[in-house]
Amino acid sequence: MTAELVTFGETMIRLSPPEGERIETAQSLEFRTAGAESNVAVAASRLGCSAAWLSKLPDSPLGRRVTTELRTHGVEPYVRWDDDARQGAYYIEQGRSPRPTNVIYDRADAAVTTARPDELAVEAVEDAAVFYTSGITPALSETLRETTGELLQTATEAGTTTAFDLNYRSKLWSPSDARSFFLRRPPETRLSGQSSRSMNESITRISSSLIAWPSPSYSRLVASAPSAEKARADASTRSGSTRGSSRPLPKKTGVPSRSASPT
Repeated sequence: MTAELVTFGETMIRLSPPEGERIETAQSLEFRTAGAESNVAVAASRLGCSAAWLSKLPDSPLGRRVTTELRTHGVEPYVRWDDDARQGAYYIEQGRSPRPTNVIYDRADAAVTTARPDELAVEAVEDAAVFYTSGITPALSETLRETTGELLQTATEAGTTTAFDLNYRSKLWSPSDARSFFLRRPPETRLSGQSSRSMNESITRISSSLIAWPSPSYSRLVASAPSAEKARADASTRSGSTRGSSRPLPKKTGVPSRSASPT
């Protein structure tokens, strides 16, 4: 069965002590899974949409825990298994005033950081109505920057609507690296919550709230980059497509179905 929504990204093991307790003194930890892209797939599935999640996981009890939990929510995992890599995890210590919430990541060398397009069920992306990922994924490694870019391009060429949540994380990459990636995404990509704004306006708004950018060079770069809305309109004119409407999951037409088998 072809999924209407396909997402791509990392899902980690989430470990947290009971509310009010500190990690260094806790006697027990709550065990869950969490990831931006799989969360979107779960939410869509709960709303009645067929959803799938693409990623790479270690072939271990921890990796299989991720896929088991996603299936309980009706999400089909399309996973490349790795015998040698590790499963990313994070610890979250819920704050209580005046102490803030503390998050400790243990995701270095996770299996997903080495995921390449030829290892993934690209057919599922081509057949989907919508392909979704976020700015967290390309921030995790150089390999994932290339893979995320290729999957967005593949989806665009197949006529799949692409949705990208900027979701900037300063702990993962620099503003300049993020800006470079965001500005070279396919112009047809829809930014989360920005259906009527251009990509450039979105990036300008986010960057101004994060750091003082090198104004002259950044201004020239943004001024020379095409508007995402204009690019979508041009593409629609050339193809006769109505893609770009506000429907969250537009129906695809004219693209043959090639169901990718979950791995």
